[in-house]
Amino acid sequence: MKIEAILCDLDGTCLSEDEANKQAYRLTSNAARDKHGIDLNLLALQAHQLSKNFWLNSAGFSYGQRIGFGSTDGLCGEFTIPDPEINIDKLNMEGPILRYRAWLEALKQFECEDEALAMEMAILFPMTRRQTFSPYQGAATTLEFLASHYGLAIVTNGVNRIQIDKIRACRIDGVVNAAIVSEMVGVGKPNELMFETALNKLNIPREKVVMVGDSLRSDILGAQKAGVGKTVWVANSNVIPSENIQPNFKIYSLVELPSLLASIS
Repeated sequence: MKIEAILCDLDGTCLSEDEANKQAYRLTSNAARDKHGIDLNLLALQAHQLSKNFWLNSAGFSYGQRIGFGSTDGLCGEFTIPDPEINIDKLNMEGPILRYRAWLEALKQFECEDEALAMEMAILFPMTRRQTFSPYQGAATTLEFLASHYGLAIVTNGVNRIQIDKIRACRIDGVVNAAIVSEMVGVGKPNELMFETALNKLNIPREKVVMVGDSLRSDILGAQKAGVGKTVWVANSNVIPSENIQPNFKIYSLVELPSLLASIS
């Protein structure tokens, strides 16, 4: 079978969102270290955990569950796509408030009630986070190579503006044929609509398409239910496939994909 197109996940496949988030919290915490001598690593952990706690009780939590994003995206408040079930203007106002509360409460854990500093850090955090987006080694050149030989669509859960920033960080914004972000679609993977949207954009028979991703449930099972020809699991964690979710192929890094696709074709 000749492969003609690739659907590729973003977070955990092309770059590490978890590592970017951790680094962003640490870098933002530098301000508290410089001003009050607070341990930046401990403060970063506190702020991250408090952000998660506040998000769990926020108006946007159920929306995040539906389209597949977490507390860090939610508190950045960068929603741009209207949704019939939620007021994104309110979400965009709520995010910065919760972000400020998280940093203020984190500072209080160190007996520091510097409200001005908490506000400074809350404003700084989204800008700092953008600077932490970085592709895995070899991912950018691999994607560029793939785009020159196959149709290529990024299929990713998340907030549109943030995911586009990640695509730019991977230096592939000029080579992908389509970027399907769950905020645009209104649902997230593993919902079949995400894959159907990508397939329609590429206009290539689904049996000639491969889905590549690190999540067995979101990427592999979702693509299989949508009838995508083959699935490739990027096994960069200790997760073991179950009987219900079996990818066609397994690799450990995106850089292995070109040779695998050549052998399939």
